[in-house]
Amino acid sequence: MFIDINKIEGDGIRFDTDLAIPALDAGAGETLPVAGAHLRGRVFRGERGIEIVALLRASVEMSCSRCLEPVRLEIATDLARIVLRASGVPEVETGEDEEDDAGLEESAVRADAEGRVSLVDVAREQVYLQLPLKPMCSPGCKGLCPRCGTNRNAAPCDCGETVVDPRLAPLMGLKR
Repeated sequence: MFIDINKIEGDGIRFDTDLAIPALDAGAGETLPVAGAHLRGRVFRGERGIEIVALLRASVEMSCSRCLEPVRLEIATDLARIVLRASGVPEVETGEDEEDDAGLEESAVRADAEGRVSLVDVAREQVYLQLPLKPMCSPGCKGLCPRCGTNRNAAPCDCGETVVDPRLAPLMGLKR
C-alpha cells in the first residue's frame, strides 16, 4: 500500500489496513515469515513536515536461541516517521539548526520521485527493529544438551557429569 504525500490536505490521510509483509531475511539463508501485519494511523502535515504516526501489530515465527523450538513473537509498537522528499529535504522547512536536522534522517522515510511512501516498507523496517537478538521460548528455557543434543525442556538428559574443558581445569580449584 502506498500513500501519496502530494494529496495530503487538512487533517491528513487516515489508514487502517492489513499488510502483506514479505518474509524477513535472517541471514545464513534463513527467512522469518511475518503474519497478521496490521497498520493503523495517519499521515499529516506537521511542524517538521509530513509525518506518519501509526500503530503496528504483527507476528513473526522464529526459533528459540536455546532449544531451537519454534517461537511466535507478537509485535505491537507505535511508530512515528518524518517523510523526506526524494531530494532529501523535508516538506516544510523548520528553520532549525543543522544540528537538529541531523537526527531527522534517523527517523525519516524517503518518498519516491512521484511522492509516494510504501507503508509495507515502513512496517517491515519496524518489524526488523522489534526482533530480539536472542529469542527464547520461555525465560526458563533449559536449552539443548551440549553433548547429546537432547532438548532439556522435553526430557532429562542421561549424559551424566559435564566434561570440563582441560584448558579451564585449573580454574576448577578456585571454585572449590
